[in-house]
Amino acid sequence: MVYVHGPAYYAIALQVYLFVLAGCVLIGRSALHDDARRGQVVTILVGSVFPLVGGVLYVANPSLVGGLDLIPVSFFVTGLVFLAGIGFFRVFDLIPTARDALVEQMPDAVLVADAAGRIVDANPTAADWLGAAGPLGGRAIADVFAPWPDLCVTCPQEQPARAELTLRKDPLLHVDVRVTPVRASDGRPAGCFVVMRDITERYVAEVNMQRANERLEGDVRQIEALQSELREQAIRDSLTGLFNRRYLDEILPRELARTAHEGGLLSIVMIDIDHFKETNDLYGHREGDRLLATLGGVLRDGTRPGDAACRYGGEEFLLVLPGASPSVAKTRMEEVRAEYSSRLCAEGFSPPPTLSAGVAAFPEHAGSDDELLQAADGALYRAKAEGRDRVCVAGTTAPKGRPAR
Repeated sequence: MVYVHGPAYYAIALQVYLFVLAGCVLIGRSALHDDARRGQVVTILVGSVFPLVGGVLYVANPSLVGGLDLIPVSFFVTGLVFLAGIGFFRVFDLIPTARDALVEQMPDAVLVADAAGRIVDANPTAADWLGAAGPLGGRAIADVFAPWPDLCVTCPQEQPARAELTLRKDPLLHVDVRVTPVRASDGRPAGCFVVMRDITERYVAEVNMQRANERLEGDVRQIEALQSELREQAIRDSLTGLFNRRYLDEILPRELARTAHEGGLLSIVMIDIDHFKETNDLYGHREGDRLLATLGGVLRDGTRPGDAACRYGGEEFLLVLPGASPSVAKTRMEEVRAEYSSRLCAEGFSPPPTLSAGVAAFPEHAGSDDELLQAADGALYRAKAEGRDRVCVAGTTAPKGRPAR
C-alpha cells in the first residue's frame, strides 16, 4: 500500500494552517499589548509553533522522513513547553476560570451587548431578574428593556446612563442600573455593558422615610393650624368677632411706637352703647347679646386694613385708627352711629339704642397708651354727660381716673 496526498488534501491543509497561523498572529499581538500576561501568551505561542512547523514539513515533503507524520512528534515538544509554562507562568490560569467564578456567581446582574445591540453574554442573575423565558444571548437589548421605558438602552451607547427601576412588584425588586459604553482599541463603539444592582432594601427605607416625612409634615401643618386657631381664639371675642382686650394691650403700644418713629398721627375711639343695662334687663340677655353682635358687625365692616376694632369690655368698644386725625376719626364714628341705628331698625328695635363715643389722638391729647385711653374715656364721659347719642373729641388735658357711667 502506497499512501499519497491528492489535490484535495493540499487544499484542506492550506486552509487549516492558514487558520492556525492567524491564531498565532493574534496571540503575538496579545503578547505585545498585555504586559500582565505576556509570559503566559509567549508560552502558548512557542508551544503552538512546533505542531505548525512539523505539519508544514510533512505536507511539503512527505519523503523527507519516509512518510513519517511529524505532527504527533511535535506535540511532545509542545507538551514540554506547556509543562514548563504551568510551573513558571501559570499558563492555564486564564479568563474563563475567573469569569465563571465571578460573573456567573456574582449577585449583580450583568449583560454585554455588541455594536448591533444583540446580547452576547448575560449571567444567570440577569436572566432571573428580567424574567427571561429562555436564554438572553442573541436577543436585542432594546427589546429586553422595552417594559421599562424609563431606561433606554441602545447600542452603540454614546454616554454612560444610570437609572433606578422596579423590575417586579411581587416580590419587590428595585435595582440600580448602570449602562457603560464599550469601545474598541481604535475608539469605535463596540457595544455596551449593563450592570444591575439590587437596592430594594435602600429603596424601601427611602420610601418609608418619605412617607414618615409626609406624615410629619402633615402633623406639623395641623399643629400650626391649631396654634393659629388658638391664637385667633386668644385674641378674638367670641360674641362679636372683634379683637379682645388682650390684643389691644399688644397692638396699641406697638402702633404708638411706630407712629412716634414715623411722626404721624393715631386716633382711638372709645364707644359705649347707651342705656345698655336697662335694655339688657328689659329685653333679656339674648337681646343684649344681639345688640353687641350687631355693633361688632358694623365695626368689622367699617374698619380699613390696618385699623383695629376691639371689644374693650362689657358694652364698651375701641377703635384704633393709625394715621387718622381726630376730625377724621369723629367723622368715621358718626358713620358707625348711623349704620348701627339703621341695622337695629331693620332688626325690629324701635326705638333703637344709641351710641356715645369719645375720640382722642396721639400725640395731640396724650403721650402714652394709658394717657390716650384716659383721654378717650374722658371724651366718652363728656358725651354721656351732654345727653348721649353723640361723639366728643378729647381736650388738651386728659381727665384723671376713669369717671363713672
